[in-house]
Amino acid sequence: MAIMRNLCKALCFALALLLAAQTPSGAGPAVPSAPPGVSSPANAIPGVYNFDPALLPRARAAFARVRSGTGRAIIATLGDSTWAGIGAGATSDHNLQGARQHTVAWITSNILNGRGIPSTPDAVFSNGAVSTTAASWQMYNPAVVVGSGWVISSQTTAGGYLWQNGTTTGTALSVTTTQPANTCDVYYANTNVAQFTLDLDGGAAVTVNVTSSGASLLKASITGTDAVHTLNIKRTGASGNVFIGAIDCYSTATYRAAIWNMGIGGSQTSTWINAASSWSPLTALGTYAPDLTIINLGINDEGYSVAPAVYAANLQTIINTAKLSGDVILIMHHSCSGHETQEPATYAALRQLAANNNVPLVDFRARLGSYTAASGNGQMYDGLHATGLGYADEAAMIADLLSRL
Repeated sequence: MAIMRNLCKALCFALALLLAAQTPSGAGPAVPSAPPGVSSPANAIPGVYNFDPALLPRARAAFARVRSGTGRAIIATLGDSTWAGIGAGATSDHNLQGARQHTVAWITSNILNGRGIPSTPDAVFSNGAVSTTAASWQMYNPAVVVGSGWVISSQTTAGGYLWQNGTTTGTALSVTTTQPANTCDVYYANTNVAQFTLDLDGGAAVTVNVTSSGASLLKASITGTDAVHTLNIKRTGASGNVFIGAIDCYSTATYRAAIWNMGIGGSQTSTWINAASSWSPLTALGTYAPDLTIINLGINDEGYSVAPAVYAANLQTIINTAKLSGDVILIMHHSCSGHETQEPATYAALRQLAANNNVPLVDFRARLGSYTAASGNGQMYDGLHATGLGYADEAAMIADLLSRL
């Protein structure tokens, strides 16, 4: 009898273990989160290398703030005209019409919102890949209205060139948000004595007096109710040039992940290591201090036959600055016509940089395939730029990874 009782206990124990191992009907097996130093399941996604949330602690903390409603996350997409979204619009030169709403940054934000992670793509970083005419800019991004006297300067910064007004008073450079905001930060260069104002929807204005002391990239802010607003920036001084960089409107009532589009048309890695002034691309990146910088550079370096060693050294400089405030993800660009022989060297350099810096690398070629395949699928606008369909596919890849943080 004792033997039978012991045998019964053993069988019951084994059955309990078996039942405990079962997953609910329709559910897949549980996937444990990867501890530090262990590859994440995301690395099983074609084109994803060295991705582990443990390697992105500051980005992970930023998304935790958003999920808990205690703070923002700032994600910068730093790159060339493919980040700016050239080719994604409906009509006109390089399909500019409404192209900004079809960029990787914009669609990533939309996907995150759909997954329950509040997000916004509203920040404006200069003119991106667009020509220096106001009409072209408004075609690219209808949320921006450029008043008389406002032009694109020759001063390179993160996202393009600084806005400038040195001739006309009282006319506005205006940005309308797509989501409720109660705070707008406006970055400006204090290169000379000047004055401008900020107002929301034509309400009470904040006056900003610009001095040339220190030649810095400074921030002015205005606050209001939490609503969709039009921010107006007006030159009011009798003399002097007003130079405007980033325009970042956000809510402190509902914290969101801000997906910043810093794409500069035609930019190479050499563009982004420019630190000649406080508003130059590299120094501005340090000032803006994103929690995560996603770097997509290489097409134009290949186009100008930049040596892989120089390309890698320049990228390392950018990585170093980005890591001062946050984490980094590297991107291997989609395949381009005529670049097929150069792309392996670019990817090899990126793999080495990812290993040296212990950062993730995402290869868009694994998502879109060869240039011929992507073009045949309607995902390429021309030999270099994707269509909205191509950028949407790339955004899905980025949003999937960000959702895991």
